[in-house]
Amino acid sequence: MDSNKKKGYKSSTIVLFIVVCIVFVSAICFTFLYVRDYRVNDAIDISRINEDKHINIYFVRHGKTDANANNIYAGSGTDAKLTTEGINSTKKTGNALKSISFDKVYTSELSRTIDTANIILEENINGLPRLEAMNLLNDINWGDIEGKPQAEVAKMFPQYDEEFLVGNVNDKSFNSPVYAPNKNKMVNQFYKALKEICKNSPDGANVLVVGHSSFVWLLDSLFPEQMKGIEGLNNSSITLLEYDKGNLTLKQVNMDADNYSVN
Repeated sequence: MDSNKKKGYKSSTIVLFIVVCIVFVSAICFTFLYVRDYRVNDAIDISRINEDKHINIYFVRHGKTDANANNIYAGSGTDAKLTTEGINSTKKTGNALKSISFDKVYTSELSRTIDTANIILEENINGLPRLEAMNLLNDINWGDIEGKPQAEVAKMFPQYDEEFLVGNVNDKSFNSPVYAPNKNKMVNQFYKALKEICKNSPDGANVLVVGHSSFVWLLDSLFPEQMKGIEGLNNSSITLLEYDKGNLTLKQVNMDADNYSVN
């Protein structure tokens, strides 16, 4: 093979290699954008709940856990257990709600909410409904920091805060640096849970819902003025939502058992 042919062959090989690389990189970029787009658009829209009913929803955050006591990021990937303090405070919550006849009881699939619900029902003086675990009530999974102490996360991200990790409730395109779902996605998940609860509950029902602290993001989204100054939901706290023929009202929020009175 003469030198000109060798040069031509070498040039063709280089061009072919460059074309293959461009196609490969383009395919990766397209896949990334498609998957990202799918994840963003997968959340349902916040819309009116279309049920011609009146329902009282008593939301209780689970009792204090060993993860809470040790300041650990424990979401849906951590099956934290109630502490003695958590059990005792939940009994007080159950006593505060003992006269309410619950028609439905919903929890997440995590044992800390199921145990909390059972303790509350043990204090109740009325007939006890069947407990229903709902995956839509599951807590956020904290991704790369799931199960890690807050002190360790602070070393990883010296200037971090909650918004740095999971965005704000209105930012559906936020990408978490720890690969956790963003707040907007969790808001839509919890709202869908409320829609299902209202759909499956009879008119005039009292519904007990036991969930996680991340439920506060839904409250922040639906009731921004009322939630000003309220940073979170305490363990074993009571929040009362009233659903009335398409409208949700926040009647009480983050009440502890000692200060809670049944209307």
